[in-house]
Amino acid sequence: MPALVALVRPANLIAMLLAVGAGAKLAGGDPFVPVALVPVLAAAFGYARNDAVDAAADALNRPGRAIPAERVSVATAHALAWAALAAAWALLEVTDPSLPRVILLVVASVALYFYSPWGKGLGPLGASTISLLAGLAVIWGATMGPHPERAALASLLATLATFSRECAKDLEDEPGDRRVGKTTWPIRAGRGTVVRAVRVASWAAFAVVPTPWIFGSASPVYVVAAGLTACPLLAWAATRPLRDAPSAAHASRALKAALVAGIGSFWLGA
Repeated sequence: MPALVALVRPANLIAMLLAVGAGAKLAGGDPFVPVALVPVLAAAFGYARNDAVDAAADALNRPGRAIPAERVSVATAHALAWAALAAAWALLEVTDPSLPRVILLVVASVALYFYSPWGKGLGPLGASTISLLAGLAVIWGATMGPHPERAALASLLATLATFSRECAKDLEDEPGDRRVGKTTWPIRAGRGTVVRAVRVASWAAFAVVPTPWIFGSASPVYVVAAGLTACPLLAWAATRPLRDAPSAAHASRALKAALVAGIGSFWLGA
């Protein structure tokens, strides 16, 4: 059971739930409703499927994960992934299967299915897919309130920070991906191109941080909290030399922390 739980990245799922809740709070809705769990279950599908498909590369890049460590089989991971997706659709059916939410879940399901194994070989499109899904989590929450437009800038911020992190993860995984014959963005275009993408996306996210307060969708509490937490992490990731896999791993963790800090700031200052 611990290995199965680890397979779906519980910490990431909690962050996903908080992102949905932040979108709901910004839109003036209730973040504590069952339909908020639908994108969390969809994300669990994506994580379990990704680990099942990427088992060979993870044996080199992340040998401590459940499948390379032989604590979970590939078949079990696939079964868990599809069970999570089925649960997402079942929960949507019994809560609020409105057309916008059905469309969002269809987009997420298809994107997550094709991301592993094909999306990672599509250059910037692969990182863009995951980053857009992160933004859609905020939009999902925004559909739970009467003013969804107030969450638009938060969705943009989540998208930019996630794009930068996905690029850093590609840089981190390059040695193992190269050895198993994958053609990810750093392998196809060179590390320099992807390093520049990390920097541009991080600085863009940095610039977007104050805009929810400037345009009136978040209070001064938000901008102070984000300025003290997310902004330094974004700036650090944007200026760090990403010469090898360990330095890229540090940047990836910093960007993840920046994303969580931004989400927490929205909860404080929505």
